[in-house]
Amino acid sequence: TGQKFEVSCDLVITVGFLKNLIQDKTGIPPNNQKLKYQDETLADHRKLSDYGIQHMSTVKL
Repeated sequence: TGQKFEVSCDLVITVGFLKNLIQDKTGIPPNNQKLKYQDETLADHRKLSDYGIQHMSTVKL
């Protein structure tokens, strides 16, 4: 949809936990979310830091 929103979180959380935070902001259930960072699809069990995601990084939904 092109909408942008900000989620503040620690970089050691899992992608799955981030999806829960996104659900809190958007109402989109985690199982309906597909997150990408630098054209790589993010796996629920991995940490954000595993992908090199840093402060103020943009993750696409």
